[in-house]
Amino acid sequence: MEYRTKEEQVADYLRESIISGRLPRGARLKQTEIAQELKISITPVREALKLLEAEGYLSSDSYRGATVAPFDVEASTEILKLRITLETQLVESAVRNTTAEEIAELRELARQFEEAARTNDSTAARGINYRFHRRMYDFARLPKTLHFVQVLWAQYPFDVINRIGGRAMRAAEEHNELLKNVIEGDAAGAMLVMRRHIETGLMKERDVLGRTKAVIAKARAAGALIGYVRVGFSPDYRECPPNSPIFSRARGAGMFKLGTWGTEVHPDLTPEAGEFDIVKHRVSPFYGTSLEPILRAHGVTDLFLSGVSTNGVVHTGAREAHDRDYACTVLEDCCAGGTTDEHDSALRCLGRFAAIKNSADVSFG
Repeated sequence: MEYRTKEEQVADYLRESIISGRLPRGARLKQTEIAQELKISITPVREALKLLEAEGYLSSDSYRGATVAPFDVEASTEILKLRITLETQLVESAVRNTTAEEIAELRELARQFEEAARTNDSTAARGINYRFHRRMYDFARLPKTLHFVQVLWAQYPFDVINRIGGRAMRAAEEHNELLKNVIEGDAAGAMLVMRRHIETGLMKERDVLGRTKAVIAKARAAGALIGYVRVGFSPDYRECPPNSPIFSRARGAGMFKLGTWGTEVHPDLTPEAGEFDIVKHRVSPFYGTSLEPILRAHGVTDLFLSGVSTNGVVHTGAREAHDRDYACTVLEDCCAGGTTDEHDSALRCLGRFAAIKNSADVSFG
């Protein structure tokens, strides 16, 4: 049975409160109030605050006492890379060491998180999210690695990412996928899911969706033709290629079924009258679709591309458009890859076939 001192229990309670956003950045912490809330003496509270200050969760001065420390925006990319390195190691170890009883505990936390996400109970979801990851990493039996991860968590903008619409339901799916890999003993699969789980949150924080919405509005104002291409299959998956490493598992997993979440245009980017919306069944936006006939009918010669993923549809679309004699521009800040490395690698390759620009720097005149 795990034993934790009162100081450790208080520290973990406050970490969860900070990461979940219950204690916002800049909030002042009063020792007496915390002690009364937890029904303990003030001594372990005092020691816990010292520990959290050392880890970077708190800052203190002689006037205000202990306050929740702000996160460093400039360091977010470095912190992201460190989190990926350490947390994927913890997940790999958890796959090897987690017992059946501990898996049952993780399943229950995943269930609670999904329920909170479905009922839009954001406060509960944030706290459960912390406990899910903390417990999984406890089960890795790598306490020093976990300590360094907790230091990184202190400097990461969880409270910003947690407020992004739709993130909780996506996170619930990612938790279930991660847990499935742990149960099956698939360390490589679990590590990949964990990496994408971390980076998806940062993609949201980068506001890829918001930037895409803004550039679409600018294109509309200029009278440009706007189109959408999304992947999807019929309910019986008649179009799904059985030999594709990407799509072959879609049928068994119930993924990419038209009319379900993930195959629709995001409501913030809803097509307007006169804008085309194409369903594709492969990575390429051109293969087996009406995309090129539509572009030719409207006399289009220049394409501006955005989307997810950079290393999938954007990469394939830009290269194929190049060979069909279109001039292509990839809007870098309106794209995201499966991972940061995949995004960056795709852009380096695409620089030979398309212009790579920021959405703020393009015009549609």
